[in-house]
Amino acid sequence: LLRVLDYVYANLDGDLSLDTKLAVVAHRGDYMNVGEAFETAFTTLTARGFGPQIGQMIGLYLDDPAAVPLDDLRSFAGAEILGDAEIAAPLEQMDIKGGAFAVLKYQGHYSGLAKAYAYLPKSGKDLRDSPPFEVYLNTPQDTAAEDLITLICAPLK
Repeated sequence: LLRVLDYVYANLDGDLSLDTKLAVVAHRGDYMNVGEAFETAFTTLTARGFGPQIGQMIGLYLDDPAAVPLDDLRSFAGAEILGDAEIAAPLEQMDIKGGAFAVLKYQGHYSGLAKAYAYLPKSGKDLRDSPPFEVYLNTPQDTAAEDLITLICAPLK
């Protein structure tokens, strides 16, 4: 069951209106297997004492699964870093430029996210040369699959 909860074009207030610093781990292959990279990122951040500086879990997805072979899909999994922090291997620093985003709020299992992208209506606005990303408002560790909430964010010019 695909549930699109909300959809907006907005210059978001708060976290995404400003540049966002991420600590991420690279992943190559099926996006449904990106959980291993999230686990590596979170375990590394926690072991290094970043706990209070860990913000939202965020995934960046560089390739269109309809156009790129499954084994060649590129993504990054990690978290927003609040405040100053030195990022070192196996983590990489990436930054999301703040500004306007098309944001779709999706509820359900992660396997339905690919279909949810099709619900992003045409805005007449141009996309930035930046990959879409997903912000995970809860996790499978403490939430039933049908209650997972994900924001799909497409950067706009």
